[in-house]
Amino acid sequence: MKARHGAMAVKLDLEKAYDFLDWNYICCVLSKFGFSSKWIDLIMECVSSVSFSILINGKAKGHFKPSRGLRQGDPISPYIFILCTEPLIRSLNAASTTSKHHVGLLSSPNGVRVSNLLFADDCLIFGRGSPKAARNITRILSRFAACSGQHINSDKSSVYFSSNLNASTKLHIANILGIQHRTTIGKYLGVHNIIFWKDPLNAKELLVRISKKLSGWKSSTLSRAGRLTLLKSSASVVPIHVLSCFKCPHFVLKSIEKEMRNFFWGSSGSPPVAWEQVCLPKSKGGLGIRPLVDATSRASIDLDESVSDYLVNGVWNIEKLSQYLESSIVRDISFVNLPFSDKEDEFVWRSTSDGKFSIKSATWSQCNQNVHPKANLLNKIWKLNIPPKAKHFAWLLVRDRLKTRARLSRFNSRLLVSILFVACNAPMDALENCLLLCWQIWKKRNDVLFRDSGFSPASVVHASASFCAAYRTHNPRSATTSNSLSEVIKWHPPPENFVKLNFDGSISSSNQAATGFVIRNHFGDPIVAGSRSIGSSTVPLAECIALKDGLLAAKRFNLDHI
Repeated sequence: MKARHGAMAVKLDLEKAYDFLDWNYICCVLSKFGFSSKWIDLIMECVSSVSFSILINGKAKGHFKPSRGLRQGDPISPYIFILCTEPLIRSLNAASTTSKHHVGLLSSPNGVRVSNLLFADDCLIFGRGSPKAARNITRILSRFAACSGQHINSDKSSVYFSSNLNASTKLHIANILGIQHRTTIGKYLGVHNIIFWKDPLNAKELLVRISKKLSGWKSSTLSRAGRLTLLKSSASVVPIHVLSCFKCPHFVLKSIEKEMRNFFWGSSGSPPVAWEQVCLPKSKGGLGIRPLVDATSRASIDLDESVSDYLVNGVWNIEKLSQYLESSIVRDISFVNLPFSDKEDEFVWRSTSDGKFSIKSATWSQCNQNVHPKANLLNKIWKLNIPPKAKHFAWLLVRDRLKTRARLSRFNSRLLVSILFVACNAPMDALENCLLLCWQIWKKRNDVLFRDSGFSPASVVHASASFCAAYRTHNPRSATTSNSLSEVIKWHPPPENFVKLNFDGSISSSNQAATGFVIRNHFGDPIVAGSRSIGSSTVPLAECIALKDGLLAAKRFNLDHI
């Protein structure tokens, strides 16, 4: 916090903010906001209908009604409280309109003057580091307290000064305000310092909070499906507020991701799937964990300007764009093809099908979007009506990431597994053999539990070897094909006198897109086909262009029944 004449920030603490709010003041505020008297009566009926009793030895005694305050936990209470703090905000803003009151600070040399930051009962007031500013702020707070019934907690409130004020001035201002002077602002909305990442305590505390969410019994007792649910619902939400307010150093993001990765996969050994792949949407082959991205990378372009303001002779004005945007964003913009005809500007968000912006799509758009080759099959796994634990097993199975030999070796089964694979005359890590062995162990386990049959490891080995041989006899292709699974899509012919149009679009690793289509009759004979490269694009757009090309070809060949 810097200012030529010195600056200060006053952090206010309202004592029992909900409990002291005057009911007459609530009525007056609602009336000033233009609510009808009938509506105000309904609101006040909800506010004033509360009653209290005192528990004595576990039994409710007495019955009395309050004359002020809002009920904590009532859904309508936060809205009423926010409306009731609006007069304070407007008074501070009015005082900051002229510099003579010394209330408020300029956000930049030509920027707006900010007088306060208020979120519910957490309030920061800014002003010049002068006794005049302190007296004006005190006067506004006293009037607000007298009208609303609120009390300023002087013990928990504090004032923070810029470094260019001397000690005597700081002490004098603190005495006028009636609150204590501190060297740091303390916590505001859970954050230790306004200059967040310059205080190393913030990064440490953020990591500790996430670690507490994931520590203890959770990592050892939860299945991988349970860990995923905990990561999505709890751990990954912790840093969202901080990352949306402050530019986060790269090492902090990496530390948070490491903590989450170790919780999900375990800290020993290398994970079977890279974390970047796990943090893909399920539709692209990942597990849907939102990646941690720096939410403070925002453009500062004036939205009142049009695209034409950033063009010179029909091409992008790179020099002007570089004044407002990062070099990587300018480079992406320079690849956008401009239309030859004049069109009115409109805002379209390409990451959603309806062109409307959403936080979810913005988060996914900033992460690695390399689609897994079996993304369609992987996405279908999550729609199956099977336990979540089985879905995760199938997800690893399709990705060919099951550590079969390593996992079985943990249970001292190396000799048993070696005998089985030798008996089956198959590679040591053949996935089919491992699954067949698991099936036989499960079957034998059920026999022991429910049929009181004896257990012999050798019998399991022999039964698995026999079952494996029988399986290979009836499935000869399994011995020569790859262990990894592939999605089989069978083509079905159209009805007689109809044709079928199949189309597709794809993107290469260099982000170059291509399209293709084929039209066949009900015998399966190709009638017309085509393909072409369309340059930089997205998969949905490439597929739409492929569909368009196919329909135009059908029209050209007079194929009406598609």
